[in-house]
Amino acid sequence: MDLSKAEIKKLKQAKEVFKIQKLNRQQVEVILGRKITDKTWQAYVTSESRKHKNIKDTAYSAKRLFRVPSDKPHFNY
Repeated sequence: MDLSKAEIKKLKQAKEVFKIQKLNRQQVEVILGRKITDKTWQAYVTSESRKHKNIKDTAYSAKRLFRVPSDKPHFNY
């Protein structure tokens, strides 16, 4: 049995209330009040992972903001 629209809305509200990005399987089962099958869990995880893209580019990394500038000049003459 797949998740209904009402159940998906419940999960979305729970993520907003607890201010987290991802829920684990036990949290989902407690929020919905029922056990979920492996197929339903995989469908939920897949749909959630499609919403969040993992960006591994250094241009978008927060580490760049806290980097200590080097003493070396950028241009050699």
